[in-house]
Amino acid sequence: MVDSGSNATCVDVRTCKRAGLKFAGESADVKCIHRNHREVLRSYFGLIDICGRTGHTTIYELDMSPECERAGINAILGWDVLGDFRVVLDMPGRTGHMERRRP
Repeated sequence: MVDSGSNATCVDVRTCKRAGLKFAGESADVKCIHRNHREVLRSYFGLIDICGRTGHTTIYELDMSPECERAGINAILGWDVLGDFRVVLDMPGRTGHMERRRP
């Protein structure tokens, strides 16, 4: 899921375990547009590869809402990742794409 209102990238608990992410510590105040998470969250060191670009970021473990789980969404890409990309959404067509922003 792309969340332009999120200041961080979050994944669900199962994805954190499956990816074998290295624990970074506890963190607080992660903001997602669907709700604010003011409780303390576990954070991990992560490596994300999108559109041929790989970058390091902190990834937060988050319990996804029931709506996300039913839709099979297990990750929220926030501004820490999205800031380097142009994201185009075709809402009626239910499609979208990402491309690297050109300088």
